[in-house]
Amino acid sequence: MPTTSYGIDHFELFGVRQTISHALGRPTEPAQFTERSLYRVVRHPLMLGFLIAFWAAPVMSPGRLLFAGVITVWVLFAIRIEESTLVEVYGELYEAYRRRVPALLPRFRSWS
Repeated sequence: MPTTSYGIDHFELFGVRQTISHALGRPTEPAQFTERSLYRVVRHPLMLGFLIAFWAAPVMSPGRLLFAGVITVWVLFAIRIEESTLVEVYGELYEAYRRRVPALLPRFRSWS
């Protein structure tokens, strides 16, 4: 999972860049859209990593099962919100990316 977070701007991800811009009275510029690393395979590799971590338990207690289920619903809901925002910010550029790259489950193409 660290590989996917290094592919994006941590200051932007955690809101530091936006906070500094606001404090200095500067407009916040949206991050530039880039498609690299695992983002070429799935649109939300960080969320996929979280889901794998929560569901890949050697022993699934009822509490952990409930947690994994609730988190899965939250992730799917959060992806919808995030993607609507990304379409507003990047428009057709993100729409084309969305048509080409799956959200969570990578497509495995044959080698032939």
